[in-house]
Amino acid sequence: MCGLDTLATAYLRKNGRISARCPHCRKQMEIVVTRGRIVKNSPERIVFWLGAGPIGAPGNPRCDHLHLFPSSTHLAEWLRSKPGELGIKLSLGEAFKLGSIFDV
Repeated sequence: MCGLDTLATAYLRKNGRISARCPHCRKQMEIVVTRGRIVKNSPERIVFWLGAGPIGAPGNPRCDHLHLFPSSTHLAEWLRSKPGELGIKLSLGEAFKLGSIFDV
């Protein structure tokens, strides 16, 4: 699953444990959701990249551009290796709320 899938699943289920690795350095991250709230995240400064891929790259699978990162520094290093990557950085809380778009 991509970063958005894991967050949305935990959001919809109201409970869950997410384990992910940084796509840049493979550092382990953990997020625990209880009763619809993030109650633990390690490391503390996890951010989410809501990416769309580089300009003019048709057919890019979206999940290749939806990642959790241990910090903004890790995201910045990953972006340096992805010329033309478009997207926005979200806090973990903002990204978690994206799960609401699937709550019908």
